[in-house]
Amino acid sequence: MKQLTAIIVIGFLLINLASSQNSGDNKVIVVKNEQNGGNREDSYEMNNSDTWSIPDNGYRSVVFDNNNFAPDGAIVTRVRYVFFIDDQGDSDNFWCGDYEVWMSSSMTYGNVYEDVNVYNNLGLNKDEGFDDDFLNDTDIDTDWGSSRETHYFDGEPANQYWGIRVKDTYGGDVGQLENFGIRVYWEIVANNPPTIAITSGPSGTIDYDDVTFTWQGYDSDGSVSGYEYE
Repeated sequence: MKQLTAIIVIGFLLINLASSQNSGDNKVIVVKNEQNGGNREDSYEMNNSDTWSIPDNGYRSVVFDNNNFAPDGAIVTRVRYVFFIDDQGDSDNFWCGDYEVWMSSSMTYGNVYEDVNVYNNLGLNKDEGFDDDFLNDTDIDTDWGSSRETHYFDGEPANQYWGIRVKDTYGGDVGQLENFGIRVYWEIVANNPPTIAITSGPSGTIDYDDVTFTWQGYDSDGSVSGYEYE
């Protein structure tokens, strides 16, 4: 009588065969596609040019609905952002020092937090260079320059819901958010061990010689180029 036991091990499937006459190890190895090795870096940009009114003494939150733009395992290395806040048709009823702006990340769609403050000149007569024409209070207009960058989210998963939260602090002046964009820079550290799992086959005590197993391999940061059986 032969006894067969299957054990899943990271990187390969090890099948221990034991009988009264001989013993040995047989294994199925997942072969990794080497061309996918090495760290990978990339970025993804999201933009929305809709218009959202900002309630006086209130908040306006906007979030992108794409949380699946990077490979599994990608982590954030930096985030850049742009936004444009303007008056609601009356330039005399707008004040740059009325606003605070935060960037947000969340694993749940619709949740927008005050994670990192990226604009706060409360009570000032101008926005200290955030404007196109910063000597007055006509708007708050940022660009994709390196100064519009935060490392607050470094190390977090790239595949999250990214958003902006704007607060109107003082009463009597109103504005609107007319553009919001975010670029998430990410990296994935490659060459994690591939995995393999039995998809079908007998279990328990096997008392016959013709035994068939099937298996499926997966490589989280590359692709499987083949299998080897020893």
